[in-house]
Amino acid sequence: MTQNNTLIKCPRCLKEFQIGPPRNDGITIPRYQITVCRSCYDSNWDGWDDEFEKYLIDHLKLNNLPLPQKNANERLPRN
Repeated sequence: MTQNNTLIKCPRCLKEFQIGPPRNDGITIPRYQITVCRSCYDSNWDGWDDEFEKYLIDHLKLNNLPLPQKNANERLPRN
């Protein structure tokens, strides 16, 4: 069996993680067109922190993607 894995860097924590068979340690978020590590995704269930929000806003503008409304916690939603 061949392995088709790829290492990518999480844009939030900057740690590398593996995606692709046989292991997938990342979550792709279609709204933002990014993939983050599972740890960052899981730890931001209530929305993205202020520091990462700045990155997301710049990323959305650069890619002509709509800026989502903030959630009840006044944060950009995780999904």
